[in-house]
Amino acid sequence: MNSTRQRMRVGVAAVAAMGILLGLAGCSSNVVKPVSAPYSFLDGDKDLGPSWQRMTVNRRPDLISACITSPEGYTIDFYGSISREIAPGGATVRMGEGLYPFRLIPKEKNAPGLCGAMMVVNVNETVALATFGKAAETKLFSEDFLAKARSGVFASYTITFDGKPIIYYWLGNRCTMCPPDEDTVELDFTGIKDLKEIRVNGSYIERRRTVVTINTSKQVRANPTFRLDMTLTSGKTYTGYIKNFRPNAFTTFTSLPCAIPAALFEAAERGTISKFSVFAETDKENAVAEIVFGQGKS
Repeated sequence: MNSTRQRMRVGVAAVAAMGILLGLAGCSSNVVKPVSAPYSFLDGDKDLGPSWQRMTVNRRPDLISACITSPEGYTIDFYGSISREIAPGGATVRMGEGLYPFRLIPKEKNAPGLCGAMMVVNVNETVALATFGKAAETKLFSEDFLAKARSGVFASYTITFDGKPIIYYWLGNRCTMCPPDEDTVELDFTGIKDLKEIRVNGSYIERRRTVVTINTSKQVRANPTFRLDMTLTSGKTYTGYIKNFRPNAFTTFTSLPCAIPAALFEAAERGTISKFSVFAETDKENAVAEIVFGQGKS
């Protein structure tokens, strides 16, 4: 999996440095609502799966405080809940145990955003004394973390307290958030050189990115296949399919880089069936999708 992992360890002595919660307990407008369904990648994870299963509907919704200080000027929009602008000094929100998908939305209208999620676990009265993200050692979105996510590298961090994980969080460069009760994949065709037009299942893809749904909580699709029709600036056309999706944490938060190399188009022009495997940036062994195509028929 294409990931950058970092563990931030916070000892008891660091509680005062992170800040005591002051007067926020009754501030319901800052309480983030967790989602009721998990992402599918949580179920199969040996550490995250049990953490999700231990959560109950009776959990306190506002025990933990998180201060989000970057990226400054963006808005953090929590799925199905509140939105807060990240102004100088940060945006402080309150959470209980649960899963919190979000988007980071820039002020600039056409600037790319980011998608991610936090999962809060192992919260008790002692942990509730700290404001996570306030101090440098618990900063939620460091510049390095943001830079990796923007470049297409799936980033995942864990904040721990007294040896136990408290906040898992993930971030990637998807433009469209993946709902927690669905497996969707964002396909990014911007890396194809000389691409004039592309259609997925007959629909024209205007900005070279589109989202396809693999599974939903109500209907599981067995290995869905989506038709591709591509036209290069030369006027040559190609027809094929994208299939064999393997949804995971990477595909949940990061666009799939469908940058088909020119050599495969040239091979298809000679009558060969070309195959392109889509990988995470640093995992070249486990493909997350496959594209097969050949020369278009007139």
